[in-house]
Amino acid sequence: MNPLEQLLFDNANEQNTRHGILLGKEVVAIEEAIMIGRKVDEMYASRNEEVVSDDDSTAYQGPVWPPGP
Repeated sequence: MNPLEQLLFDNANEQNTRHGILLGKEVVAIEEAIMIGRKVDEMYASRNEEVVSDDDSTAYQGPVWPPGP
């Protein structure tokens, strides 16, 4: 491989490495966001378990519509 080819090859490898690192960071960020979302889901699920009752009169019935006077 002549010096110019070697330089081009090295440059391409460096660019691929940088691109791979950026993609790796994006993947890690996405995985962290998914984990945070799961933690939030678990938090809300545990909160809802504490509030659930068998008595329908105290269960959440949704918003009042139309709004009162």
